[in-house]
Formats: sequence, structure tokens, C-alpha cells
Amino acid sequence: MLKPKLILTDNIRAFILEERRKTGLPAEIVSENIGRTKSWLSQVENGRLKNISRIDFINLISYLLKISNEEAETYIENKLNFLEENKSDIQQLTFFNIDDDNEAEKIKKEFNENVNVIVQKFNLLFDNVEDKKQALNIIKRIKSNIKSCDLGFIVSIYSLPWLKTTGREYDEKNKMIKDMINIIDENALTCEECKNCNSKKDKTITK
Repeated sequence: MLKPKLILTDNIRAFILEERRKTGLPAEIVSENIGRTKSWLSQVENGRLKNISRIDFINLISYLLKISNEEAETYIENKLNFLEENKSDIQQLTFFNIDDDNEAEKIKKEFNENVNVIVQKFNLLFDNVEDKKQALNIIKRIKSNIKSCDLGFIVSIYSLPWLKTTGREYDEKNKMIKDMINIIDENALTCEECKNCNSKKDKTITK
């Protein structure tokens, strides 16, 4: 259960603002439907208010997501736990400052569309590759990387100009990948050095 009163951190304010913007509803309509004033909601979102009561928080999310109060509280708890667990990742994004909300929403929409394309390509991999075990190992490795690597590292990797390799032949690309694997192996931590190691060596890498 949430505390009777919660401190309005930057992450919580951003969370509330994001959920309201998803609905496309103006602050005046939202605040009216939860028994609050427009100025109150504006102060919540812009940081003028330092705290929010449990009841107000639940009512707000319940209205925005069209769910019950019980479901809203569970949703909030899960969201806050996620924000806490990923605090270091979130802090790494403070250098991003997109003033144009419309542009930000456009980028997020395009990104989600690209993610769907990636999912389709992975399905293609499973449907057409002969060695299903190898395909499964590759997917496991990708899943582990996304979960384990810090956000700054992931962003750096995906920001590299991979498009410049589009015209290269398969053998050239394969050699590049093997060279990159060698670099990773040279910089890999041993089990003794890696605090997050699961004692068992992960054998999902395929060379």
C-alpha cells in the first residue's frame, strides 16, 4: 500500500504528466473529474507542490487510465518500483531536453513502430533459420543484454552509425561481428570480478 502522502519527485511528476498527455485531456477536464482545481493539477505537474496525497494520486491515475482505485494503486506501486530500480538509467537521460512535446511524441511513435519491425524480423528468424537452438540462444543473449546493460551503454551502442555498413557483403559483416566479439572477450570480467555473475557461465554466445 502507498504511503498516506508521497513526495513529488521529478520522476513522479513526469509520470503523472505523461499519463495525462497520453489521454489528450486538458488539465481542466481531468482536475474537474477528480474533484480538484486546474491550478492544483498544474502545480502537481510543474513542481510547485512538493507532496501529493495517496487518495489524490490514486484518483488521478484511476481516472486517466479508466481503471478501479485498487488497480490504480497497484499500477502506481509497480511504476514507482520500476523508477526506483532504474534510477541510475533515468539519471543518465537528464541530458536529453526536448522542448517540443509534439516532436517528442512523434519520435516515440516512430520508435515504437521500429520496435514492431524488429519483432517481425525476430519472428522471421525463428520461422526460417534451420538451427532453432542457435536462434533461441541469440534471442536469450539479446534479452540478457537489454536487461543487464545500463541504459547509457545501450544508447551508445545503438547510436553507432550502423547504416554505413548497409552496402557491405555478408562475409565482411560477419568478420566485423567476430572482431567486435573479440573486443568484448578481451574486456570481459571474470566471474570473480563480476558482482552480477550468476556463478554459472552464460554459454548463449555463439561464434
